[in-house]
Amino acid sequence: MGRIELPLQIGPSTYEIDFLVMDIKPSYNCLLGRPWIHSAGAVPSSLHQKLKLITEGRLVTINAEEDIIASVTSNAPYVGTDDEAMECSFRSLEFVNVTFVVEGNKVPTPRLSKTTRMGLQLMVGKGALPGKGLGRSLQGRVKVPMLTDKRDRFGLGFKPDARQKKEEQEKKQERRRARLNGEEIKWKPMTFPHISRTFVSGGTIYAEGRLAGQESTEEMRKNFSINATFEGGTGEENGTGIRPYENDFNGSLIPEFFGSLKNLKLLDLSNANFRGPIPSLLGNLSMLEALRLGGNGGDVTFHRNIKKMYSVGKLEWLSHLSRLKEVDLSLTNLSNANDCNNLVSLNLSNNQLKGPIPEDFGNMKATQHLDLSHNLLNGSISKCIGQLSNLKVWLLAENSFDGDVLSETHFSYLIYLKVLDLSYTSLTLKFNSGWIPPFQLNQIKLCSCKLGPHFPDWIRTQVGTQTPYLDTRFVDYLDVSASGISDSLAYWFWDSSYSSMYINMSFNQISGTFPNNSIRIRLLDLSSNNFSGPLPHFSLDLGNMGTINLSKNMFTGSVSAICNITNEGILKLIDLSNNLFSGVVPDCFESFQSLTALNLGDNSFSGSLPSSLGSLTSLEMLSLRGNNFLGELPSSLQNCTRLKFLDLSDNELSREIPIWIGQRLSSLVFLSLQGNQFRGRIPHQLCD
Repeated sequence: MGRIELPLQIGPSTYEIDFLVMDIKPSYNCLLGRPWIHSAGAVPSSLHQKLKLITEGRLVTINAEEDIIASVTSNAPYVGTDDEAMECSFRSLEFVNVTFVVEGNKVPTPRLSKTTRMGLQLMVGKGALPGKGLGRSLQGRVKVPMLTDKRDRFGLGFKPDARQKKEEQEKKQERRRARLNGEEIKWKPMTFPHISRTFVSGGTIYAEGRLAGQESTEEMRKNFSINATFEGGTGEENGTGIRPYENDFNGSLIPEFFGSLKNLKLLDLSNANFRGPIPSLLGNLSMLEALRLGGNGGDVTFHRNIKKMYSVGKLEWLSHLSRLKEVDLSLTNLSNANDCNNLVSLNLSNNQLKGPIPEDFGNMKATQHLDLSHNLLNGSISKCIGQLSNLKVWLLAENSFDGDVLSETHFSYLIYLKVLDLSYTSLTLKFNSGWIPPFQLNQIKLCSCKLGPHFPDWIRTQVGTQTPYLDTRFVDYLDVSASGISDSLAYWFWDSSYSSMYINMSFNQISGTFPNNSIRIRLLDLSSNNFSGPLPHFSLDLGNMGTINLSKNMFTGSVSAICNITNEGILKLIDLSNNLFSGVVPDCFESFQSLTALNLGDNSFSGSLPSSLGSLTSLEMLSLRGNNFLGELPSSLQNCTRLKFLDLSDNELSREIPIWIGQRLSSLVFLSLQGNQFRGRIPHQLCD
């Protein structure tokens, strides 16, 4: 339709960006493409939904917004959205070789750009031939790959199983029903792996000399130098450790001569882009204590086909390494592996392991850390796991044990267990009434397990009960969200011994009220339950960030207890929406200057808005919708210059819409003032 140049503030700097206006219906308003990324020198990451750039001598990190649809009344043309766009996250778009043609002029014949022509000349000059590949010997692909239509909403390269496809279909139907009934669409939070696992540098290979093509294995060993560390000297006789940090071996085979380094104690080939199979000669490394081959699967780190990149066979040779204490085979394809040694630490996470946990695992008596998370394990969990008497950390999250039952026998000898993670396994935990576990846990992660309908009594034994085996430490991480509990929570749970905890009991049907004593927490998420009574008293742990989410319950009365939250920690989020709170919101927000999100929507608050809201200078999200607030907007709100989401709809606010909303709140991407009693004109500053 045309062009428009708009000033956009990105981070601390303002950029003049040229946009093309199109008459289409995508799920965005405007797009930043490669021209701006290059001009700003920004480094984007679509996986982590953020980008980094250096401006004015500072490193600036810009995080993506949440999935919201913003509509702005403006004289400038913009692209709207449709209903289907609600199910999409915003995406980026770039234009390649775009030519603007004035209406009525002749459309020019497409021509190769100077950059393309220069690249072709360089390739031909280096020996490239038509119909041949671009490899050193003219090998490689010569046909353009055909892209298949992507009709699902899973990520690129992700292959969902039958269960995930079924869940996605059910979610889609649920969202359609919600839109038809005018109900709120429920969104499930997304979890991304740590950036260290997905944003790995290829690095540089440091070699002492260029290897000749006819060198023997012995000669290669003498010249092999990949950031290796030795206890003394440089000969292979003294070699005790090899760590090829931040190198990319471009899918090469693991050299078999590693198996002749008899004195080697540490072999770390993780994230080095080797391909399999793992040479069985590594079984000759009788002195080896730590073997790290993680991250060579290719599918996550190098975005290639995992089966072609790293096909790992049987691991019987591990049984020959009597001194081996640590094995890391994470992010590799171990679908055929079925044998492990008596290890202290075994990490098989993020693989394609299928079937039940082997019975042989019960023989690993020395194992203290066992990580089998993020696999395709299924079937029944053998009771042999209960024989791992030295186990301290057991991670089994993100597997498919649908309907399997864990009983006391699975934990009979786990007296040293500290961390238990069974999240997203669909396991059923069924213990006899009065069972006292032999362990004392620090972290309990049972999200989406089947624990209900009653609240598990055995969790009470983890709070402060002394065991004869070890010193008691209170649980500091408890996640029993979406676990089918529909019970009343007893007062003992909020005993003062429950201090400095991460507590997530969301998406259950738990009822009950809170005691009068103060609750000391780091994170509390009780959303989507049936809790009632007045707002409890909270205190934050010193130096930690606090989050309080009590939304979608039946709490009543005043929220004046907010003023009594001690400010030893840093409070980042308060969500009290969708409750039965009433009365006047207290004017005491001066002490929460680190607060980034405040949601008091869909309650029965009345009176005027507190002026101390203007003290929340870090605030990015404010929702007061669906209440009975009166009067004008406090002018102090213009101090909240970081606000991106402001929803004041469905109240009784009056007078004119302030001009400073458009002048001072320049970061706003969502603004809703509907359902109020404002008068006068809409300030044109809102559209500038």
